[in-house]
Amino acid sequence: MTESHEQTESEHDNGYGPATNFISTSGRDAPVVEKLNALFEEALQNSYSDLHIETQHKDGSMRVRARMDGVLQTIHCFEPSYSHVVLNKIRSRSRLSSSDIRAPQDGRFLQVAGNKRADVRVSILATGHDGSSVVMRLLDSDNAGRSIESLEMPKLVNDAFIRALHRREGMVLATGPTGSGKTTTLYAALNYLNKPSKKLLTIEDPIEYQLDGAQQVQVGTGTGRTFASALRATLRQDPDTILVGEMRDTETAEIAARAALTGHIVLSTLHANSGVDTVIRLMDMGLPLHVIKSSLLLIVAQRLVRTVCKACSHPRALIPGELEIFQLNGITPPRHVTQAVGCAHCHDTGYKGRIAIFETIVLTPDFAASMPDHIQMQAAAKQQPQYEPLAVAAMRTAAEGITTLEEANEIAYT
Repeated sequence: MTESHEQTESEHDNGYGPATNFISTSGRDAPVVEKLNALFEEALQNSYSDLHIETQHKDGSMRVRARMDGVLQTIHCFEPSYSHVVLNKIRSRSRLSSSDIRAPQDGRFLQVAGNKRADVRVSILATGHDGSSVVMRLLDSDNAGRSIESLEMPKLVNDAFIRALHRREGMVLATGPTGSGKTTTLYAALNYLNKPSKKLLTIEDPIEYQLDGAQQVQVGTGTGRTFASALRATLRQDPDTILVGEMRDTETAEIAARAALTGHIVLSTLHANSGVDTVIRLMDMGLPLHVIKSSLLLIVAQRLVRTVCKACSHPRALIPGELEIFQLNGITPPRHVTQAVGCAHCHDTGYKGRIAIFETIVLTPDFAASMPDHIQMQAAAKQQPQYEPLAVAAMRTAAEGITTLEEANEIAYT
């Protein structure tokens, strides 16, 4: 993009980047601008989480894929002659350099389509000899205002979650892989705690959603702050609740645990496969067992499960072997399971939307006494009324016809 084009677009600057949609600055870029805005409108209206634009090295075209309910689907392809225009428009919106294109680049911009708006996080990586991979994550601003009720937790899980948030001090951890809804869960907790009588502070890399009433601090590249250094500083701000975007290292975990022992509710995320594995992960990070027992209130391990499209799904009888799958997970086999078909409404995937499933452990005296033995912790967790292993929760959604057995199997055995 030429300097004059960048200046023209910057007239529409709103603080997030040029304009709230893509602006045409010449006759040549008009078709690209029109298509980019249409792609984002489709993405926002259909709640796509990510858009991927990638150079196809065979001919130089650019494939556009959308992550729909966690799965990538191809939705468009830009002709080779438009490739550089596409990249220049995205770089301009994100306030990124068009000269040093071999280095990885990260930016952001605000996109508005109708009554929807998203904070778009951009990552550009040079590939091959003259190609690029662009990933744009769409953070829907509506998620910032979600309530705990909207998470649709089972009643006993919901009750345990709220009880933990009513405590004066302690740590609540949401665990799971990337894209499992951890941040959404913790922001719902923040909304529940967001009252004029409480001071809320968040430490994030980057800040996921703007939340009125909370003081939000960004850490990471370019800020000069780490999670640990920012967490130390926030403790001098007299907070009631602190959200630590992710526990990445021992120092952050130690400071967070200390904060949880000195009159603060600490919310954070951790990469762990299950509730019991969370304790092992904290110990592997170097957190002493007695500190874990004293500071931890609740572990919420979670996954997102695709739900079947109501427009095209239909029931089917169980086939040999499927009955035993339910029985192995302690679930009474249903008479029928749901078959995903595929139609225009769900982009021929058979699925439309996702729900979260939860495996929740309360740090009761019995569970604390069982630590750190993995088998004993598992046995102690099973005695808690709200506890349901993720595999069982996934199979239950299949038995209830919410998802397919195939989807539940994928969640249960990965």
